[in-house]
Amino acid sequence: MNLKEAKAEALKNPSFRQEWERYDLAFEVGQMVLEQRMKCGISQGILAKRVGTHQPAIARLENGNTLPSLTFLNKVMLAMGVQIKLNAIEALKSLKP
Repeated sequence: MNLKEAKAEALKNPSFRQEWERYDLAFEVGQMVLEQRMKCGISQGILAKRVGTHQPAIARLENGNTLPSLTFLNKVMLAMGVQIKLNAIEALKSLKP
């Protein structure tokens, strides 16, 4: 069994699938924040000061191991001049068969 087959088999388990999807989203959010911070040319420390938090909180967000609250994510993105817009209706439409 290769890695792709092992992943497909593991994803059949609902609890594994839930964790996989949660982690994947956290990773994507972390990458998005990291990329935006790099575009702004600021350090984690400077971003943390703008947000009113500490540098390790920004590092945890960027490493993608935990999914931030929308409130915290919004503060971080606003500190970099980016407004978050969620379109739940379009997202839900894409889930329909």
